[in-house]
Amino acid sequence: HVAQLIRKLSGGKENPAALILSRWLEYHSLHPSASTEQVASVFLPVLEQYRVLDADQNSKSFFGSIIRICVERSHLSFREKGVTDHSFADAFAQILWLIIKYVDKRIKLQMFAHAFSTVAHVVVREYNNKSQVCDQRPYMRIFVSVLHQINQPDPAIEPLKFRFLEIIQRVLHNLRPENVPGFTFAWLDLISHRTFLPKLM
Repeated sequence: HVAQLIRKLSGGKENPAALILSRWLEYHSLHPSASTEQVASVFLPVLEQYRVLDADQNSKSFFGSIIRICVERSHLSFREKGVTDHSFADAFAQILWLIIKYVDKRIKLQMFAHAFSTVAHVVVREYNNKSQVCDQRPYMRIFVSVLHQINQPDPAIEPLKFRFLEIIQRVLHNLRPENVPGFTFAWLDLISHRTFLPKLM
């Protein structure tokens, strides 16, 4: 069911983002208590197979595809049920954080920047196409879910946490209301979010 839904959301195309997101959701539905190490042993080989762990065009394409699928899922669930399904956005945050945790330390910041510049690109493109971002919630959920991951205790990541927040700060600066008025409500919530602003001060 999940695989069929994701194929529909990705326009019927089989691509690494659709495949990995589908497997991720199915795996966690069957193994909700799986440890980070168990998840890594299952998914890192797949991410490596599709060269997602390289901070290049492959990772940018992967992030773009998975973000669009997450946004489409949010829109579809709200149209059909009047309730926004955030499970895909949360899965993206978890996949991104798995990548950041295990990717070569020399490209952690670059990979994180690729992911969030892609989020910004998708937001701006939607705004340019529609003169407004019709539903800001899926984008806000992506930001909040990643901020939640950043704020989890992790000695291996601790030295870079402030740098990750600085990357998000730069992305939000580019998405400020004077640039993207249709993103204003989400921007205001994010810029003052308890897991973001206090950590930068």
